[in-house]
Amino acid sequence: MKLGISMPSSSLLSKLTTALIKDGVMYISVKYGDQEIKRDDGRLFNYYNDDTFLKLQEKIENLKVLKMWKTVDVRQNREDEYWLNVLMRKK
Repeated sequence: MKLGISMPSSSLLSKLTTALIKDGVMYISVKYGDQEIKRDDGRLFNYYNDDTFLKLQEKIENLKVLKMWKTVDVRQNREDEYWLNVLMRKK
């Protein structure tokens, strides 16, 4: 399932974790960086790097990061943008 939503806090990550069964695996991809951008249309975009995402994930005690990696955006003219990919398992 692909959700096109922003992640403003650990509350969304907590809700997604609750939806997982024990030992369930979750993949999340977020824009790489350390900023929060609010667009004129009201949309909120949160960027995470390894450290800021781990701080967010640590608030969810039954969620363990299995793998974390950074990839280049493959869309045309976005080669200078990156994504943080995270694979996690519910304990």
